Amino acid sequence: MRIFFAITFDEHIKNQIKNRFDHIKKDIEQANITTPSNYHITLKYIGESNQGEIDKMSEVIQASLKTVNSFDLKLTHFDTFRQRTKNIIYLGVHYNKALYQLYQTLEENLNRLGYQKETRPFTPHVTLAKKARIKRTLPSIASLRFKVTSVSLMLSHRVDGELTYTPLKQFSLKTTKD
Repeated sequence: MRIFFAITFDEHIKNQIKNRFDHIKKDIEQANITTPSNYHITLKYIGESNQGEIDKMSEVIQASLKTVNSFDLKLTHFDTFRQRTKNIIYLGVHYNKALYQLYQTLEENLNRLGYQKETRPFTPHVTLAKKARIKRTLPSIASLRFKVTSVSLMLSHRVDGELTYTPLKQFSLKTTKD
């Protein structure tokens, strides 16, 4: 099973992301568009794992996230990662100290279980399209704010030939009052 940890969205936020992305589709010549049901922010990619490894990871993560507070996050801008001759289009996340602390908590606890720490800088984002050719500079957007209340352990698999991300487990963050 191929797995990863992620922040997922409710249907309202997925629709808001899709609506913002729909406004720029005219600026894209070709692309593999991400299905809205697959929108997420990856916190840690694990890769192939068996059920025993997943159970062990889950126990450690569940315990460590009990002390992590929920927090607000903002999606603020379109941007791209260059991938050979094409681009990955994404919706970027405004810097948030709590998000980086959550990321570090996952990294540290998974490293204690023997998983390698990520060597690339953490760049939180929502992938909207891969292998994209863009006609012009992507426009500005109105930011989208939401509360992060949990982290999900996700399964990456194919369903009827389509890449699908399915939540296996959800780990709640400590609830805070605004």
